[in-house]
Amino acid sequence: MNLDALKTRLIEAARTAAPSDVVPHGFESRVMWRVRAAAAGASSAGDLLGEWTRGFWRAAVSSVGVCGLAFALHVSLPAPAVDWSDSMEMLSADLDTASPAGAEVIPEL
Repeated sequence: MNLDALKTRLIEAARTAAPSDVVPHGFESRVMWRVRAAAAGASSAGDLLGEWTRGFWRAAVSSVGVCGLAFALHVSLPAPAVDWSDSMEMLSADLDTASPAGAEVIPEL
């Protein structure tokens, strides 16, 4: 494909399309805010801190939502029926014969 012909056709198409007279909503206020911030000497470090703060708040809100969903799921599911009697007997037998790690077993005299 001829790139020069494509470029010419695209430029002609762009020239025939008239630009819109409608300004996007909030455009003027965004521009004026940036002009005032630049005039007040707002540093980019302040903007960076604000962006990090907004990001952390969004993460906190989403984390609370995930925790709430997990809690609702936990509460709504029935508890499994488990018989702990055998495992408790085995655990108590293991604890009776166990010695702390690194401790010497002193034989009885």
